[in-house]
Amino acid sequence: MLKPPKSIWRRALFGGVLAMTMAGVVWLYQRPDMLIMLSEQLWACF
Repeated sequence: MLKPPKSIWRRALFGGVLAMTMAGVVWLYQRPDMLIMLSEQLWACF
């Protein structure tokens, strides 16, 4: 039985969002000064 096209597009969209999120995490880890700034801003909230 064939899957409806809506589920295929939803799965592709989910995969794209997941890939962009993972690329963003890698980008942040390559810039330690950005991570330090984010952690200091988060710590300032407390």
